[in-house]
Amino acid sequence: MPIKVLMSRRHKLAPVAIITMHDACPAFSTQIFRFTNELEKLHVKYNTALFPFFNDDDLPRFPGLVDRIKSTKGEIVLHGLYHENRKGFCDDFHTRSKAAAEEEIRVGIEILQEIGIKSNIFIPPC
Repeated sequence: MPIKVLMSRRHKLAPVAIITMHDACPAFSTQIFRFTNELEKLHVKYNTALFPFFNDDDLPRFPGLVDRIKSTKGEIVLHGLYHENRKGFCDDFHTRSKAAAEEEIRVGIEILQEIGIKSNIFIPPC
C-alpha cells in the first residue's frame, strides 16, 4: 500500500537523489555539458566525478575544460587517479591495500587542488 505524505506549502521537499556523472574527462566534454545544462534547468543536484588521468588525457592539460567544469553548479568529486590500469582494467579500489588506496586518493585530491578544484569527496570507479 503506498504511503502519502502531506506537507504544508511552506515546507520544501528534500532531494530524493543526487545524480553522479561518472568518468568526466576531455573525451566526454560535449556530453558532460549537455547533461549538466539539462540538470541545472531542472534544478537537480548532481556531482561530476573526475579522473586526473583518463586514458591518454591528462586533465591539467585542459584548463578550458577545467574552468568550464568549475563553473557548473554541481559538486566536483574525485573518481580515482586513473580510469584504467596499465593492463586496461578498470581502476578497482576493492582489490588494493588500504594504504595504496589512500595514497592514490591523496594524490588525486592534490592534483585536483593544483588545478583549482577543492574536493574532499571520493567516489570509487567501477
